[in-house]
Amino acid sequence: MALVAMMTWCIIGLGGCQASTAPEELIGTWKLKPESRVYLGSNFAQLNPGIEIKEDGTFVAGDLPQSSFLVEGKWQEFVMRGHGVWRMDQHQKLPIVHLQFNILENYRRNPDLPKEVIGFGSYLYIHHTLTEFYLFYHDNDPDMGREIRFQKER
Repeated sequence: MALVAMMTWCIIGLGGCQASTAPEELIGTWKLKPESRVYLGSNFAQLNPGIEIKEDGTFVAGDLPQSSFLVEGKWQEFVMRGHGVWRMDQHQKLPIVHLQFNILENYRRNPDLPKEVIGFGSYLYIHHTLTEFYLFYHDNDPDMGREIRFQKER
């Protein structure tokens, strides 16, 4: 009986276990998963969010929505567009893709800084199981459950 229980756990349980991810698996174009579109407010409804992760360690991000982002000293809606370098890392013991923006268009943390700022960092969590593989970030507070998920184009 214990063997049956263990086999059931292995078959069902392993589908939810985090699998290791090789950097090569991240290379490619990642687009918004359809189920995340529900989290885009009316101001973001027409966006086509995505990120291209390149083999040379660079990335290009386009139309990444943020419902609450500090711009020019005020919390407001913001769309992240820019490019920079990426690397695999960990955040709170979870695997991530660290994005270091060299250029983040139309962004100033406060009004006294230049329009394009160098050195802004962000990250995407890696969700990789035997049955699912996607990247995501939390829009606003993680407790709100608003995951902006991206799937790799085939």
